[in-house]
Amino acid sequence: MDFGAGFYTTSSFKQAKSWAISRLAFRLAKGLSIEGLQPTVSVYDFNDSEARSNFKVLDFKTADIAWLEYVAKNRREESVEPYDLIIGPVADDKTMKVVVLYVRGRYTAEEAIRRLEPEKLDNQYTFANRKALQYLTFEGVEIIEEN
Repeated sequence: MDFGAGFYTTSSFKQAKSWAISRLAFRLAKGLSIEGLQPTVSVYDFNDSEARSNFKVLDFKTADIAWLEYVAKNRREESVEPYDLIIGPVADDKTMKVVVLYVRGRYTAEEAIRRLEPEKLDNQYTFANRKALQYLTFEGVEIIEEN
């Protein structure tokens, strides 16, 4: 995962819907049963200001070199400084190839960022421990209707 182990969320319903659909497709591709399953988005309220004042937060505003290196370290399973909450862009299906090629050393950081700049990346919030999760309140679910 981009930001290591944790509970991943996003403020983008479109992104959450895409994740829900792709998880079902993944199960199907692996030959696992999807009978009775529907893509579902869990909805949470998050007290951002209170959380930021009570624990260690890493917040990447854009997909810059610092973000790219942090993602690369997590993908290589290297040690990173621990945070309670990590916020930043998510590498999606369109941009993951660029990140992978950077991790493999095929692109420099500058080249990878240049290729990522035109993309509008959604965000992700990674709650890295139970302490961080206490600032989430479950609001309900939305079932994604197939069209």
